[in-house]
Amino acid sequence: MAINIVLAPIKGYTDPLWRSCYFNHFKGVDKVVTPFLLLSEHNNANRDYFPKFLPELGSDISVVPQYLVKNPETIVYSSKLMSEIGVTEFNLNMGCPAPAIYKKGRGSGLLKDLNSVKNILDGVIGNIPGDFTVKIRTGLTDNTLVKPLVDLLNNYKLKEVIVHPRYASQLYSGTPDLESFNYVYKNSLNPVSYNGDITTVDGFKQLYSDFPDVSSWMIGRGVLMDPYLPSKIKGISIPGDDERKVKIMEYIHDFHEILIQNYHKPGIVINRLKSLLIYIGMSINNSEEFVNRIKRASSLDQMLDIIFLN
Repeated sequence: MAINIVLAPIKGYTDPLWRSCYFNHFKGVDKVVTPFLLLSEHNNANRDYFPKFLPELGSDISVVPQYLVKNPETIVYSSKLMSEIGVTEFNLNMGCPAPAIYKKGRGSGLLKDLNSVKNILDGVIGNIPGDFTVKIRTGLTDNTLVKPLVDLLNNYKLKEVIVHPRYASQLYSGTPDLESFNYVYKNSLNPVSYNGDITTVDGFKQLYSDFPDVSSWMIGRGVLMDPYLPSKIKGISIPGDDERKVKIMEYIHDFHEILIQNYHKPGIVINRLKSLLIYIGMSINNSEEFVNRIKRASSLDQMLDIIFLN
């Protein structure tokens, strides 16, 4: 099966500004699932919002808007607006573990009441102009929800079930629950996508060996750490060490310029850069002392010196 790589949604990182810059420099990603759309539940979306949010439209990279709502009417209404500009696939976030989201019954909070999930899917499937996918966790505090959730999702025609095999209570700590993922993989009547802790080629190869029929592989932090990771996984030629370092620095400088053009406060620019460079630095040296040096830096040049001249 062909290896399809999907860029994971990471709020505060994989926004349109960063994605536009990243795709100008690197290859290997086939599809993007956006960070969740900032929509109310009152169907008052502004048509002008969507093109700015979806810069990949018209390119060879598919873009999938993600919803973090409970109201199926909001999904139906806005999906019709987005279909007019070329969007053909939509995603429901049922996995976000952030406590503020969870407590409102959104994201992984939907898993507290599977009737809420049923209500959304009943209202959406067959009523939107495109395909629908869901992104799930494998439970709240344990895996007791896996079977009833899969049984429920099997009643609907979904393009994919994207599985992050952690519990909501884990947030992003601990290790993925591959036993629960395997249950979804073997019992889902819909294609299954894997998401979680793909940060190296060797790690990917092990997962691919264990789950060769996965429909796509969603990678988030691994791409932030190593922007060449999708190319490496796909066997796309990449530069040697010295040229690769230069290319990554060009990408960082380009992102810096984009941020300057879009933000008028230097503090916002440096903090956005710092958050990205911490991930890149972690791929070189994951020690607490090294990361803290990047955090203490006050300029782009200081951060680049720490990372590339350490």
